[in-house]
Amino acid sequence: MGLFKGVNNARPNMGSNYARTGHYLALIRRVKQDKTRKDVEFVAVEMVNLKTIAAGPSEDPHRVGEQFSWLVMSDKDSFSGNIKAFIMNVAGVQDHEVGEEECVKVVSEEQPFGGLIVELNNRLIQTKAGKPFTLVNFVRTLSPDEVREAISQEILEQVLTKAERERYLPPAPPAEA
Repeated sequence: MGLFKGVNNARPNMGSNYARTGHYLALIRRVKQDKTRKDVEFVAVEMVNLKTIAAGPSEDPHRVGEQFSWLVMSDKDSFSGNIKAFIMNVAGVQDHEVGEEECVKVVSEEQPFGGLIVELNNRLIQTKAGKPFTLVNFVRTLSPDEVREAISQEILEQVLTKAERERYLPPAPPAEA
């Protein structure tokens, strides 16, 4: 028993699970700003897959309930444009409505995107260096009615927090007296 004595109280290390190709409906858990061990700033959008609409051509799709992230590194030329497109598509706003202030708010403690359910359409592209890369496209945010139509109540009850369930699930009928 000695080798595994700390397992009972250990936090599981889920490792990095990045967005894979495919068409998904996913819950945004949080959007965070952080730094790598090499001191490079990044933004990560942590999500949970709620529905796989279509698998990508070369990978196994994310399973329902699987957690994954979209990571955007600040040392890449595409950083600002990717962050702007993400905010525009999730918030449903125009280019001129997204600036530094909005970016700061999205990664703040307020977490205005936390709890939103979004449509993602991710595809495989070739980088300039000829390497495969998954391009993540946040298509839009779904309305509560669209969520109820597209995702089973059972999945929503399993994955969503109480506050999220109140947003997306119809209220329970009142108890009879």
